[in-house]
Amino acid sequence: MNPNLKATFCPDPSNPGYLQFNVDGTLSFSPPGIYDADHYQLPNDSTIIFLRDSENFKIEYHISGTLLTLTGGCIEPCGTKYIKTE
Repeated sequence: MNPNLKATFCPDPSNPGYLQFNVDGTLSFSPPGIYDADHYQLPNDSTIIFLRDSENFKIEYHISGTLLTLTGGCIEPCGTKYIKTE
């Protein structure tokens, strides 16, 4: 499991939104519903699974320095980049 993921990431310094991975496996984010999950799992160093009730959503992630990139989950290639704030 990647210890660098236990942090808060913002999409852009001018954007008030955030994505926070808590040590206990819970997930906090803004705006509400952006990932429609309340927990996450890290089965390996490149995959994150967002969980809500009995549903899950698997995507790939990569951390380079303070930049978190989430990719996948789209019909066409897509991704979101976040900057580590903590």
